[in-house]
Amino acid sequence: MEKGGYGILDNNKIKIAFISPINTNDAIVGGADIHIRNILGHLSAFKELELHVITMRKNEGKSAEDIQGNVTYHYLQSPNISKTISGIFSDHKKIIKKVRELNPDIIHAQVLGAPYGLAAMKLAKDYPIILTVHTLVAQDSLNRSPNIKSKIHDALWKNLEKKEIVNIPNFITVSEANKTELVERGARNVWVIPNGVPESWFQIEKNEIEGRILFVGRIIPIKGLEFLIEAFNEIKQKIPEADLHLVGPLIDDNYHNKLLKLAKDLDVEKSIRFLGSKNIIELEIEYGECSVFVLPSERESFGIVALEAMASGNSVVASNTGGIPEIITDGIEGFLLNYGDAKALSTKITELLLDKDLRSRFGNAGKERARRLGWNNIALQTIEVYKAVLDK
Repeated sequence: MEKGGYGILDNNKIKIAFISPINTNDAIVGGADIHIRNILGHLSAFKELELHVITMRKNEGKSAEDIQGNVTYHYLQSPNISKTISGIFSDHKKIIKKVRELNPDIIHAQVLGAPYGLAAMKLAKDYPIILTVHTLVAQDSLNRSPNIKSKIHDALWKNLEKKEIVNIPNFITVSEANKTELVERGARNVWVIPNGVPESWFQIEKNEIEGRILFVGRIIPIKGLEFLIEAFNEIKQKIPEADLHLVGPLIDDNYHNKLLKLAKDLDVEKSIRFLGSKNIIELEIEYGECSVFVLPSERESFGIVALEAMASGNSVVASNTGGIPEIITDGIEGFLLNYGDAKALSTKITELLLDKDLRSRFGNAGKERARRLGWNNIALQTIEVYKAVLDK
């Protein structure tokens, strides 16, 4: 292959139907969003790939196409009703129809459930197909408030997920932890390709603000932010200038209010800022200014924000759960702790804030580890999976 000097493909062009949700806003809304944006961007650099992205959108009038380089985006109109209902009863059918019109060599789907996973399952008997799993329903349900609507959604999705796992022949997933669960539930062929990090993150200028603690992610219960605020209260007693930035969309109003009340009760609310969603440039500034990055989640399929923090030269304190231990070794790139241990969070964050040399050592080691996971390498690994599936 000529592009980028990679000899990965033969001369034959591969036509790919990439069926996936696409976020057209500047703000990042989660790890899957980061993955989809970046894998598409890097796959598009290969001239031997003819990429057709098929995605659903609401409130945009008629379906439309947009050609960007060698990528054609097919925006299909979704009815202005619940995504749960439209995904199951109409959207997946529109995706199937468009795929058949395109008649691709291979389909690469993103996300279990409907419409994308459901469409992939129904197309699996006619086309070589791969689906990338970012998370499973049992974990994803923890990202939502436990109301009636979400309970109905999760019940439907669990049923879809069960069928899709056994009927879709090929999967990519982002961590060994996810692979283990998929195999236990009947998946046949599973490749682990971790999330990557863009080269730009390695170029972030460090303008560290002493005592700045950073979290990036959705403000939801699974992220364990109450334990971080409890730890922050103890940190403030030893390091009065410390402050805490929480970056991410406010998904759960009840949880957000609970955190605000906790911060007020502990008298640390003036040192905590909920900053909402940020675009890439704003995120780079946050990573550049922080002293310590913290990810205190109950579970993470991968923990892509921790990888971004590592690439930007930050030391990391994170929960020893899910895919996080696959990218961070305790005592090398950062500290790994048991979920929910506010005392340990306080101790380790304080240790790092008081020891610049240790922060630097962890930051340098993390940057070196992250370099192995550049998106160019992730794209190459993905193309190798395409080849393996097409060669069957």
